[in-house]
Amino acid sequence: MLARCLILVMCFMTSWSRVSFLGYPNGGNITVTCQTSLTFPVGNYFAQTCIANNCVAPVTFSWSPDLTAYGIVLNTISPVTIVIDPTPAAIAQGSLSTTVTANDNDGPSAVGPVNFIFACPLSLATPIPDQTIVEGVIWSLNVASYFNNPARHTLTWNVSGFASGSAITINSAGVLSGIANVYDATASQPIYVTVTATDTTTGMSLRSNTFRVRVTPLPGISFPSGLGNIPAQRGTEGVLYSFDASRYFLNPSNFRVTWSINGGSLSGFTIDSVTGVVTITPGAAELLATSRTPVSVTISGVDERGNLATSNSFQFSVVPSPIAVLTVPNPLPSLNCGSFCCGWNIADYVSNPSSNAATYTLVSGLPSGSQIRLAPNGTLYGITSIVDVRASPITLQVSVNNGNPNGATTLPAFVFSVVGLAAPTVSGQTVPVTTIKVGTFFQLDTKPYFVIPSGSNTTWTISGTSSLSIDFNGRVSGT
Repeated sequence: MLARCLILVMCFMTSWSRVSFLGYPNGGNITVTCQTSLTFPVGNYFAQTCIANNCVAPVTFSWSPDLTAYGIVLNTISPVTIVIDPTPAAIAQGSLSTTVTANDNDGPSAVGPVNFIFACPLSLATPIPDQTIVEGVIWSLNVASYFNNPARHTLTWNVSGFASGSAITINSAGVLSGIANVYDATASQPIYVTVTATDTTTGMSLRSNTFRVRVTPLPGISFPSGLGNIPAQRGTEGVLYSFDASRYFLNPSNFRVTWSINGGSLSGFTIDSVTGVVTITPGAAELLATSRTPVSVTISGVDERGNLATSNSFQFSVVPSPIAVLTVPNPLPSLNCGSFCCGWNIADYVSNPSSNAATYTLVSGLPSGSQIRLAPNGTLYGITSIVDVRASPITLQVSVNNGNPNGATTLPAFVFSVVGLAAPTVSGQTVPVTTIKVGTFFQLDTKPYFVIPSGSNTTWTISGTSSLSIDFNGRVSGT
């Protein structure tokens, strides 16, 4: 009896317990939304059963693997919880698993596997704002910054909306960049752009808002440039004239320009449609057309974008070709006194290529009292006299003008002499003695008794009588 009593006492002094796993909700799959914290009461899903409810040993918890490095912490102080604040590394895994073990070191332990699933979908952080860019200028926009990618998954990027031929692209980092070109700048409306990001891990795609991109085109051709308006232009008859009209236009974008000209009544104008160089060789028609009033001319340029610019209406006039002087033989042949002058035309020593007639003017040289004259056409005319003989050699200074605005051209001096004739001499015959009755008319031709040089003008005089006279032919008469 005593032995049985000892055994019974020992039984009452010994306890028995058991820890069991009750099971997690949702099969132990715990979904965690990114960027949020979650507390999971893991201790609630384990139970300790003891004989006569006499649990002498507490339940302890452990896990494997330890997920503390991923921001998931097992709190073993009652109440036992798992605090989940996932790090980016955890999110990048997509999901993590661990096994929780409960043990009271008395009876069997219990295990409960748990799986954490990180639900981190792409989202649009803020709408992408409208953009304004300038053609020809490097532009970039990091559109990835407008997306939330909490899982840190690799994304692929796609952009739509830009015209075919646009140089704006999106790279693997989600950066739009490039230089806006003509395909972008010529859009009549803003460009409506959409960016799509695709999660290569989950396959999820997310489109951005549609934002507008306005492209400021490069400036087109305009007038005037820094040179100001095109000033009045003047060409010379018979001479090729040209000037570069493009210099007076502003073309900061270096666009191709097609040039044209409106020359008014002057049909001889041409303009190189590529370079803008104006040329004309004015003739008699152009000289006549501008003789009274210059002609108004305009230049126009259209660039490759269709921008049109037109110059001011500038004046164009034509002046006669300049006088050219030929060789003047000096001295000129001598003239005899009393002869007709002169057998020369000064115009023979001048080249006048203009259709305008030249006008000759005597500047200086003829002595006072001379009967020599200069006609407007350059002809010298008149009768030489003793005045010219005395002034010889005569140096004529003549100017000529055909209307050229540079004024008259003074010609080289024309030098010539007028030579006096020899004096009359007695022929050798003696004038006979003649008896004249008082009151009787008397007449005698004395010319045969003198030798008169040919072509000379002879003046006759008589002396020794008051009743007789002599005329211009040497005839003596009287009563």
